[in-house]
Amino acid sequence: MHLISIYNTWNNLDDNVKKHYKNWLELHPDKGKDEQYWQSTEGLHGLSKDDLKRIIEGKYTTSSSLTVYIEEHLKKQANAFLISAGFIDMEVTRSVIEYEQKRQNQVNFESGREKEMEDILYQALMPVFCKSLVFIPLHHGDSSHYTLLLIDTINSCFYHMNSMRPEETISESHNFHFENAKFVVKYINGIMERVLEREVEMTDMVKETRRWILDKKINGYELVDSVSCPQQDKTSTDCGPFMLYFIEEVMTSTESSKLTKGGEDMRRKMLHVFAHLNDEAYALMGQCAFFCSRLVESLKGGFSFVIRDSLCTLVACGAGPLASLISAEHAELLACCKAVDFHPSIIETDAMEVKRQLDAANMPNTSTLGRMYEDLCEKMAEGGTWKVTYANRRINTAAHLLAAHACSWEQEKFYFSVPDIIQAAIAADYCRF
Repeated sequence: MHLISIYNTWNNLDDNVKKHYKNWLELHPDKGKDEQYWQSTEGLHGLSKDDLKRIIEGKYTTSSSLTVYIEEHLKKQANAFLISAGFIDMEVTRSVIEYEQKRQNQVNFESGREKEMEDILYQALMPVFCKSLVFIPLHHGDSSHYTLLLIDTINSCFYHMNSMRPEETISESHNFHFENAKFVVKYINGIMERVLEREVEMTDMVKETRRWILDKKINGYELVDSVSCPQQDKTSTDCGPFMLYFIEEVMTSTESSKLTKGGEDMRRKMLHVFAHLNDEAYALMGQCAFFCSRLVESLKGGFSFVIRDSLCTLVACGAGPLASLISAEHAELLACCKAVDFHPSIIETDAMEVKRQLDAANMPNTSTLGRMYEDLCEKMAEGGTWKVTYANRRINTAAHLLAAHACSWEQEKFYFSVPDIIQAAIAADYCRF
């Protein structure tokens, strides 16, 4: 257990995320370590109490938690930013690696299963082979170590990234994890040979893959072992988080050979992503409204709102100028009135007074803006079930930036895709989620 990792992970969490996990753990004090924290709709992957505690306590992360981060965050990030990326299930490569390890050591070895291993990898590889980046997480069997193998058509190579490389004095033949990467590449080359020689059923997908292999000359790629990728602390158990960090950085930079910073912050980021999976504010079906307003002078300002779905992807946004304002609360309330036309399930505001007033919707409101609050609550009730939560301003910089622009506009504007003026802010907000 790495004490520095525990300290940094927990203490660097946002306060609301800390509160989320404290509340959940307090509600499940006597349950076993297999107590379910979250499970995907189709039931294919999930997180247990033990998965979370291992992340928090600096222990080896489980393949379950790594898989959930890939499925529920990295894949959606790739789709949101139109990144041509494919992902292989790490349990597939684990089967191949364990088989080859047994074959090498002749321990509990069943000969003749090479074709079966190749078929397993073939089924996983075919749907993603035509992507520009194919990420193949390697689970190295009993060693509980994770590395990343990348089919990189941008830089024309197989690229292996290991956050705990052996000392330079160790010969290549004793580079255990690189040898395992070679096993996987050997099977991939076997698959490509079958496709090129038409030894498999030539479906449309296979035909497309065949053209892809030939066009990109993938069957001629060499396997490169990165000597410059960031290294974890030798006393830590951060190989899993580092592997996720490699994927995330390569996706955004596409320069697999130029990563110089480490992934020490990935445990914190994993917990932030996982908090949203089981947080009511993100698990509810429907739309989440984030809005803000900006008071420029005592009488003028701008409003904006950003509507996101339950996966935090932008659905719509709007902004416009405001006049005859009496306070910042007034501006925030007007922004809220605009947002509810989209029937959100959840409204997040950084104005505590607005949240307090809306929470007290069933009480007579005698404040200066009381009639506006009452009208807003009636309007929201017509749209069905809703909830108001408080969110720190940092959570939605895109909406604040949009409101700032709106101050100088002459009329309201509405968008159903990301406008150019907030593209960078939306990308930054998405990474925070």
